[in-house]
Amino acid sequence: MKTKLLLSLGLLIATNAFSQIPTTNLIKEYTFTNGSLQNTVNPGTNDLTTVATTSTFTQTADPINTNNAIVLNGEQLLGGQHPTNAIIEADFSISFWIKTSYTGVNSQYIFRQYGIRNTNSNAGIRAYLNNGIIIFAGNFRLGTSNYNAETYLRSSSIADGNWHHIVITGAYKHRLHPVNPAYTLVKYDYKLYIDNILDKSGSTAEGFDYDQDVYLFEGNPDLKIGSVQFQDSMDSFRVYTSALSVNDIALLYQEFGSSLHAKDPKIKGLEIKTENRTIKTNLPQITIKVLNLLGQQVENQHLRGLYMVLFQNKNGVIQLEKILIP
Repeated sequence: MKTKLLLSLGLLIATNAFSQIPTTNLIKEYTFTNGSLQNTVNPGTNDLTTVATTSTFTQTADPINTNNAIVLNGEQLLGGQHPTNAIIEADFSISFWIKTSYTGVNSQYIFRQYGIRNTNSNAGIRAYLNNGIIIFAGNFRLGTSNYNAETYLRSSSIADGNWHHIVITGAYKHRLHPVNPAYTLVKYDYKLYIDNILDKSGSTAEGFDYDQDVYLFEGNPDLKIGSVQFQDSMDSFRVYTSALSVNDIALLYQEFGSSLHAKDPKIKGLEIKTENRTIKTNLPQITIKVLNLLGQQVENQHLRGLYMVLFQNKNGVIQLEKILIP
């Protein structure tokens, strides 16, 4: 039966070639090619260094190349301070690929960049594995001593032994105080993406700004990748001083994403080919993903009902369409 195109979401995700990595506001990039710890954005500045006297990380294959990713094996890598130190009232994004099967309850830090003023106050960002998910925590300091309570994002499970692309963005927001417009209310909006799909989002509580600086970090902490506990694989770790757009995130995902999902239902011409049948559609080119209405990817299975299809049109633009498969 002919597939009916129900609703175009009009979502433009990328306008450039899949292999193009966004470079605007990119300040640190570690591709780990052949085990290199070099910052490829600015070699010699903020290159990674190992904490252990003898480095314990090993090389491993990324999704398309041999020896272009690393297994941390409990190694911790230091990426230096941020170029603007504490980042006053600024956005950020962290992008990386990770492969893990860890489902334990003891937290394993993936990365962190925060300082500790006292036992009750943290200011900065961090992400760790716990019980098969990524937990991101973010906080900021307002003025000299006021701290906002940490906000947590808890991802869907990624502990399946496969590579996954993770992006965490933070956008600084402010508005005039509704009662006293001489002052402002400030906060950070956080988003966590898994494999090009928004997985979780949340915001810090608003802080009352009496003309004070807002610091993302406490002091000038080093970026730390990995930890003594973290044993798993990582690749293409990137740091941006902006909150990446969905276009940018799609481009980053396509670094390896198109090679990882060969089993997905494919659109060839005007057809979706699944394991049990061929479905006629109005979509013009190839699919990247078939998603259910929760945004979860579905693989080559018996498809019936309402789905979202991420596809590339003839002009190279990626779009999202909602379709009914009867």
